[in-house]
Amino acid sequence: MRSRMFTALAPDEQVIYVAAPNTQSYWMSIGCGAIIGFFFFLLPGLIILVVGMIQYAKFRDAECIITTRRVIVSGWGSGRRMVEFEHQEIAGVTRSGSLTKTVTIRGTDGRGVRLRNVAYDWELVEKIQEAMAASQSGTP
Repeated sequence: MRSRMFTALAPDEQVIYVAAPNTQSYWMSIGCGAIIGFFFFLLPGLIILVVGMIQYAKFRDAECIITTRRVIVSGWGSGRRMVEFEHQEIAGVTRSGSLTKTVTIRGTDGRGVRLRNVAYDWELVEKIQEAMAASQSGTP
């Protein structure tokens, strides 16, 4: 996967992992909802499709990049939103939801970001925790 990152990396900083939204499962759930909506009446199905397209625009180009120094979240929730956490600034990383597969990153300063529809949520949480542990131990 090619990264669309807008921030420059430090000379000794390397990308470890890049996560993206799972658009296939998102469209499958929207499609099932629309079919059920069309089964009852035309209007609920149309509403589900329109809302689905609007929501998709919020994370269409989103990505979460884990580097040897920080975690960079770009475009999740808003196309122009970018949040960066140094590894030592991360208070915790959790995952939730079996259908939406949400990962929440909380900073020590109270900031937080919620990543919905993550393709491999468990793997993202694991990679962030591994990167944080490596930063604390001083190994790259």
